[in-house]
Amino acid sequence: MTIMKRRRWIQLSSAVFGAALLGCRERVSDSRRVTVATMREEEWTAFGTRVGMQLAVPAGVDGDALIARCKERVREIDAAFSLWEPKSEIRQLNDKGVLHKPSDDMLNVLELSDRLHKMTEGAFDPTVQPLWDLYESHFSNHPAADKGPPESELQKSLALVGWERVLVDPSNVRLDKGMALTLNGVVQGYATEEVAKVLRANGVSSALVNTGEFQAVGAQPDGSAWNVAVSRAGDEVDQVDLVDRALAVSSGASTAFDLRERFHHLFHPRGDAFASSQTVVAVEASGAGLADGLATACSVMDVETIERLKPNWGDVLVQRYYGNSHSDVE
Repeated sequence: MTIMKRRRWIQLSSAVFGAALLGCRERVSDSRRVTVATMREEEWTAFGTRVGMQLAVPAGVDGDALIARCKERVREIDAAFSLWEPKSEIRQLNDKGVLHKPSDDMLNVLELSDRLHKMTEGAFDPTVQPLWDLYESHFSNHPAADKGPPESELQKSLALVGWERVLVDPSNVRLDKGMALTLNGVVQGYATEEVAKVLRANGVSSALVNTGEFQAVGAQPDGSAWNVAVSRAGDEVDQVDLVDRALAVSSGASTAFDLRERFHHLFHPRGDAFASSQTVVAVEASGAGLADGLATACSVMDVETIERLKPNWGDVLVQRYYGNSHSDVE
């Protein structure tokens, strides 16, 4: 039995809506009331959770049409990367070992994954899906087990892990026999960034997008930062201010395989590293895709390795939370 929990380790501070909605619908100019922006708030379901955005719709822009396009963009990405949808691109790849004519989204996410794999010295590795399948099967068949799967079975799954064996070109993506990918560790961040691109292309200069990870487009209409609360199991542990920045949060407790929550979906590609399910890792970066992938990788990396590699990541902030304390990773 896989224990599923809502994957909303980041929750919007209630102050965001109130501050954004006050005084930003109209301004006075030449003694006339001139509409400059209309605040909109939308929420819907994608990636198995609730997603949404707040945006200041510029005058002359059809807000309904713009929001519909953003929702459609999320739907396109969700449909392509869903491990549950039989016709998705990633299911075709995993089931057949080859994907012909991959979409631009698939190629973009695989390229980002390759970059993250190199940045983290292999800690980010989408080929860990066989490990997920193994643990899910083991605890579904033995829900009260206090140990993971047998070592022999673990070694068989580990033999199928290895990003360097994924072959990608514009015409085909190929996997070795038995291999499978999961891109869940980066695709929601990618979707967040894609929505932000749609908004900017339509003249939006103030928005906060949340499709599992957050991307701020500019500041709030009043010039203040977008305020996001980092939470664990519903309890707020920190506040983060975002202006043209992204935030991603990762925690093993969001999907635990066993009743005691010691084994979860965040696998090190070696198969021997599970972060504590009580640890939350938050990563702030320029883009949500990068932040999402790094949050995934940093969840299975030790602090010393993160500290050694982080200077090569550019303007990235990594914070780890445990209990009531947190620390920046320099």
